[in-house]
Order: sequence, then structure tokens, then C-alpha cells
Amino acid sequence: MLHREITVDDLDFMNSDGDNEISPLEFVEHMLMAMKKVDAKLLEELHAQFNALDADHSGRLNKADIDILSQRGLSAYGV
Repeated sequence: MLHREITVDDLDFMNSDGDNEISPLEFVEHMLMAMKKVDAKLLEELHAQFNALDADHSGRLNKADIDILSQRGLSAYGV
């Protein structure tokens, strides 16, 4: 996978959010799945965990998210 050319069809397949651009995340997820390092279920679980930790819904994790979870009595590890 690492040494073969990427085609337009590959780009279309990688474009999971439909914006016609491939983000680093889309590229890495596609490559990991193509190399059978992860499956779609694992990626979904990781995305769900990220979303649960993103307490302020900013799309990024930071100290404020951990503070919010702590104030709510939730553990960052118990998601």
C-alpha cells in the first residue's frame, strides 16, 4: 500500500465526509483499513470515545474538556 500510486477512485473512496478533499485523518484511516491494521468497527469506537471526551463539542480535545468532564463527575477514562 505504501508504494503504489493513489488513483482518483482511491481519493473518492477516502473522502468519507464528502467534501472532495482528503484530510490527513481520512488518508490515515483509509490506509490503516486497507492494510488491515484496523477495521471500521474499531474506528467507529475510537471516534465515539473522542466525541465523548470532547465535552465542549469543539472538535478538539484540551484541558477544558477534562475540566468539564470532571465537573460533571465523569471520568476521562470511563468513557
